[in-house]
This record gives sequence, C-alpha cells and structure tokens, in this order.
Amino acid sequence: MLKNLIKKIETIKHYAWKLGWVVANLVFTCSYARAITDGGTGMGIENPIKSQNLLELLDAIINIIIMIGIPVIVIMIVWAGWMFIQAQGNPTKLQTARAGLMWVFIGTMVVLGAKVIVEIVQNTMFSIKGP
Repeated sequence: MLKNLIKKIETIKHYAWKLGWVVANLVFTCSYARAITDGGTGMGIENPIKSQNLLELLDAIINIIIMIGIPVIVIMIVWAGWMFIQAQGNPTKLQTARAGLMWVFIGTMVVLGAKVIVEIVQNTMFSIKGP
C-alpha cells in the first residue's frame, strides 16, 4: 500500500513538472511574441492566449481543470458507490471500494484546492504590489 502511494506521488510529481514546463514555455513564448510583435511596422503576431500575465493564465487553466474535473468527480463517486454495491459484504472488495472513495475525495480536494491556492497567490501578489 505504501509503495503504491509513493509510486502514485512520484507519477503526480512527474506530470506536475511536465505541466510546469509547458506553462513556462507558454509564458516565455507569449512574452517573446509580445516583444517582437510590433517593431514599428504595424505588423505583428496576435497573442492567441487571452491572458496578459501569468496569474491570468493560471486562473484560466485552473478554471478549465475544474470544468473538466467536477463531472469526472461525480462519475467517480457514482463508480465508488457501485463498487460498494458490488462488494456484497466481501471484505476485499469493500476495502477496494473504500480506497476508491478515499482517492475520489483526495482528488476532489486537489481540484478544488488548486483554485483556492491560485486565489491566495493572486491576492498576496496584488496586496504586495499595492495600488
């Protein structure tokens, strides 16, 4: 059980690093495109990402994750309930169903907690920046 948990955490860290690289590359690309966009010629590259800064980009990404995540969470809760029904008192299947439900709630906390963390970071940065 502990080895599986460690393996899952390592997998999450791996994908988090990949997501970080993607976000960093998007930010760099947007800032580079903005720098070369209008060199006085009137021609340029239009920013395909409507975000003007990193915080707006992160907020948009988190909103997309929440829009996709909420229906997935509901489906997974129903699936965990179905696993409880299918267990029919079998201790091994009940343990599997409990573990599944626990992971659904952990995933729910991660999805909803991400929005809270982004809001905290935004409020902190805006309070430090001042008017």
